[in-house]
Amino acid sequence: MSDQRGEPSPLAGKWAAFRRSPFLPATVLMFILAAAAGLFAGSYTYAMANPAPRHIPTAVVGPGHAPQQKTFVAGMERALNASLKLTEYATYGEARRAVDDQREFAILRAGGEGVELDVSGASGASVALLLAEAGAKVGATAGLDVRIRDVKPLQHGDPRGLALFRRILSRMPRSSALTG
Repeated sequence: MSDQRGEPSPLAGKWAAFRRSPFLPATVLMFILAAAAGLFAGSYTYAMANPAPRHIPTAVVGPGHAPQQKTFVAGMERALNASLKLTEYATYGEARRAVDDQREFAILRAGGEGVELDVSGASGASVALLLAEAGAKVGATAGLDVRIRDVKPLQHGDPRGLALFRRILSRMPRSSALTG
């Protein structure tokens, strides 16, 4: 670029100097990283805007052929807009071990004219709450007696299971002050 008199413009000289400097690659890299961070933040926000379970692992004690159990499962899948991934266990003890090992989120059993739904708040408070609320609504809608209990509740006074996390965080400043 040149001005009216044929002399190179001061801007053209600055641009040429910038292109030869190490600042051009650093500037390009900065814009690439900023774009990548923006895309990551946008995609993460979009994906987590309305989280919902898709397949909820659920233990079924005994054969899952009881009519009230089939009605309940179908109602739960409609209410949750998700499928219950049912796994049959021969005994309640086997199903409970699966919940304790966090392979299953709930235990479903047919009982009398209704069903029993055992959830594990300690395995996932939000999933347990979702299952319990949906189970009560499905039972009322379908006319089933639904008994819901939390077989592994969180600590009293800690509905989200954050007590241990808070204790660890409270100790961090003290321990870093001792080491550094």
